[in-house]
Amino acid sequence: MRTRQAIKVTPTKLTKNNLIASVENLFKYKLNKAVRFIFDVRLREHISPYLYSLHILPVLYRMKFKVITIAYKLVKGTAPPYLLDKADLFKPTSDKPVRQGCGRDHLMFESSVTMQKSSMWIAKMVMEWNKLPFDLRCLQDLDVFKSKLKTHYFKQAFQQFD
Repeated sequence: MRTRQAIKVTPTKLTKNNLIASVENLFKYKLNKAVRFIFDVRLREHISPYLYSLHILPVLYRMKFKVITIAYKLVKGTAPPYLLDKADLFKPTSDKPVRQGCGRDHLMFESSVTMQKSSMWIAKMVMEWNKLPFDLRCLQDLDVFKSKLKTHYFKQAFQQFD
Protein backbone atom coordinates (compact mmCIF):
# COMPACT_ATOMS: atom_id res chain seq x y z
CA MET A 1 0.00 0.00 0.00
CA ARG A 2 1.41 3.35 -1.01
CA THR A 3 1.28 6.26 1.32
CA ARG A 4 0.81 9.77 0.17
CA GLN A 5 3.56 12.20 0.89
CA ALA A 6 2.58 15.71 1.73
CA ILE A 7 4.23 18.34 -0.40
CA LYS A 8 5.22 21.32 1.62
CA VAL A 9 4.80 24.54 -0.30
CA THR A 10 6.59 27.55 1.05
CA PRO A 11 5.65 30.98 -0.23
CA THR A 12 8.45 32.70 -2.11
CA LYS A 13 9.88 35.84 -0.65
CA LEU A 14 8.59 38.83 -2.58
CA THR A 15 11.55 41.07 -3.32
CA LYS A 16 11.90 44.13 -5.51
CA ASN A 17 13.48 42.04 -8.27
CA ASN A 18 10.67 39.48 -8.20
CA LEU A 19 8.06 42.22 -8.21
CA ILE A 20 9.66 44.07 -11.13
CA ALA A 21 10.04 40.82 -13.07
CA SER A 22 6.45 39.80 -12.45
CA VAL A 23 5.12 43.22 -13.49
CA GLU A 24 7.34 43.16 -16.58
CA ASN A 25 6.07 39.68 -17.50
CA LEU A 26 2.47 40.77 -16.95
CA PHE A 27 2.91 43.78 -19.25
CA LYS A 28 4.64 41.62 -21.87
CA TYR A 29 1.79 39.14 -21.73
CA LYS A 30 -0.90 41.83 -22.06
CA LEU A 31 0.95 43.65 -24.86
CA ASN A 32 1.59 40.46 -26.81
CA LYS A 33 -2.02 39.38 -26.37
CA ALA A 34 -3.28 42.74 -27.68
CA VAL A 35 -0.96 42.63 -30.71
CA ARG A 36 -1.93 39.04 -31.44
CA PHE A 37 -5.59 40.07 -31.29
CA ILE A 38 -5.11 43.09 -33.58
CA PHE A 39 -3.16 41.22 -36.27
CA ASP A 40 -4.65 37.76 -35.69
CA VAL A 41 -1.18 36.29 -35.09
CA ARG A 42 -0.76 32.63 -34.19
CA LEU A 43 0.95 31.68 -30.92
CA ARG A 44 4.00 30.16 -32.63
CA GLU A 45 4.63 33.28 -34.72
CA HIS A 46 7.12 35.94 -33.64
CA ILE A 47 5.57 39.15 -32.37
CA SER A 48 8.54 41.50 -32.97
CA PRO A 49 7.67 42.43 -36.59
CA TYR A 50 4.19 43.43 -35.47
CA LEU A 51 5.52 45.53 -32.57
CA TYR A 52 7.85 47.17 -35.09
CA SER A 53 5.02 47.96 -37.50
CA LEU A 54 2.98 49.52 -34.68
CA HIS A 55 6.01 51.50 -33.41
CA ILE A 56 5.57 50.08 -29.91
CA LEU A 57 8.61 49.81 -27.69
CA PRO A 58 9.09 46.42 -26.02
CA VAL A 59 8.30 46.43 -22.30
CA LEU A 60 11.94 46.48 -21.15
CA TYR A 61 12.71 49.53 -23.28
CA ARG A 62 9.48 51.20 -22.21
CA MET A 63 10.53 50.82 -18.58
CA LYS A 64 13.96 52.29 -19.41
CA PHE A 65 12.21 55.15 -21.21
CA LYS A 66 10.17 56.03 -18.13
CA VAL A 67 13.19 55.92 -15.80
CA ILE A 68 15.34 58.02 -18.15
CA THR A 69 12.56 60.60 -18.40
CA ILE A 70 12.75 60.94 -14.61
CA ALA A 71 16.54 61.28 -14.90
CA TYR A 72 16.09 64.07 -17.44
CA LYS A 73 13.81 65.91 -15.03
CA LEU A 74 16.41 65.45 -12.29
CA VAL A 75 19.12 66.99 -14.47
CA LYS A 76 16.91 69.91 -15.45
CA GLY A 77 15.69 70.44 -11.87
CA THR A 78 12.01 69.86 -12.63
CA ALA A 79 11.70 66.57 -10.73
CA PRO A 80 9.72 66.35 -7.49
CA PRO A 81 11.69 67.57 -4.44
CA TYR A 82 11.84 64.13 -2.82
CA LEU A 83 13.83 62.86 -5.82
CA LEU A 84 16.20 65.80 -6.17
CA ASP A 85 18.35 64.70 -3.22
CA LYS A 86 18.59 61.06 -4.40
CA ALA A 87 21.19 61.54 -7.14
CA ASP A 88 24.06 63.99 -7.57
CA LEU A 89 25.36 65.35 -10.83
CA PHE A 90 29.04 64.90 -11.58
CA LYS A 91 31.15 67.88 -10.56
CA PRO A 92 34.65 68.14 -12.07
CA THR A 93 37.47 68.30 -9.52
CA SER A 94 39.53 70.80 -11.51
CA ASP A 95 38.72 74.17 -13.03
CA LYS A 96 40.22 73.21 -16.39
CA PRO A 97 37.59 73.03 -19.13
CA VAL A 98 37.04 69.61 -20.67
CA ARG A 99 35.56 68.78 -24.04
CA GLN A 100 31.81 68.21 -23.86
CA GLY A 101 30.73 64.64 -24.42
CA CYS A 102 34.20 63.14 -23.97
CA GLY A 103 34.38 61.09 -20.80
CA ARG A 104 32.75 62.71 -17.77
CA ASP A 105 30.74 65.89 -18.23
CA HIS A 106 28.33 68.05 -16.24
CA LEU A 107 25.29 66.16 -17.58
CA MET A 108 26.33 62.86 -16.00
CA PHE A 109 25.35 61.53 -12.60
CA GLU A 110 27.80 60.71 -9.86
CA SER A 111 27.76 57.00 -9.07
CA SER A 112 28.67 55.80 -5.61
CA VAL A 113 28.57 52.37 -3.99
CA THR A 114 26.40 53.56 -1.10
CA MET A 115 23.87 55.03 -3.51
CA GLN A 116 23.79 51.79 -5.49
CA LYS A 117 23.15 49.76 -2.34
CA SER A 118 20.49 52.09 -0.96
CA SER A 119 18.27 52.29 -4.01
CA MET A 120 18.42 49.84 -6.89
CA TRP A 121 16.29 51.82 -9.32
CA ILE A 122 18.33 54.99 -8.78
CA ALA A 123 21.49 53.02 -9.55
CA LYS A 124 19.88 51.64 -12.73
CA MET A 125 18.75 55.13 -13.68
CA VAL A 126 22.27 56.52 -13.24
CA MET A 127 23.77 53.69 -15.27
CA GLU A 128 21.26 54.07 -18.13
CA TRP A 129 21.51 57.88 -18.17
CA ASN A 130 25.30 57.83 -18.30
CA LYS A 131 25.16 55.41 -21.26
CA LEU A 132 23.10 57.82 -23.36
CA PRO A 133 24.86 59.73 -26.17
CA PHE A 134 25.87 63.27 -25.28
CA ASP A 135 23.70 64.92 -27.95
CA LEU A 136 20.66 63.23 -26.41
CA ARG A 137 21.57 64.24 -22.84
CA CYS A 138 22.04 67.92 -23.73
CA LEU A 139 18.60 68.51 -25.30
CA GLN A 140 16.71 71.37 -23.66
CA ASP A 141 13.04 70.62 -24.37
CA LEU A 142 11.32 67.67 -22.65
CA ASP A 143 9.07 66.83 -25.61
CA VAL A 144 12.01 66.81 -28.04
CA PHE A 145 13.99 64.70 -25.55
CA LYS A 146 11.19 62.14 -25.27
CA SER A 147 10.86 61.92 -29.04
CA LYS A 148 14.60 61.45 -29.60
CA LEU A 149 14.86 58.99 -26.69
CA LYS A 150 12.04 56.85 -28.06
CA THR A 151 13.74 56.84 -31.46
CA HIS A 152 17.05 55.89 -29.81
CA TYR A 153 15.48 52.96 -27.92
CA PHE A 154 13.39 51.93 -30.93
CA LYS A 155 16.57 51.59 -33.01
CA GLN A 156 18.21 49.56 -30.22
CA ALA A 157 15.22 47.27 -29.80
CA PHE A 158 14.63 46.59 -33.48
CA GLN A 159 18.13 46.50 -34.98
CA GLN A 160 17.22 43.48 -37.11
CA PHE A 161 14.59 45.48 -39.04
CA ASP A 162 16.78 48.40 -40.14
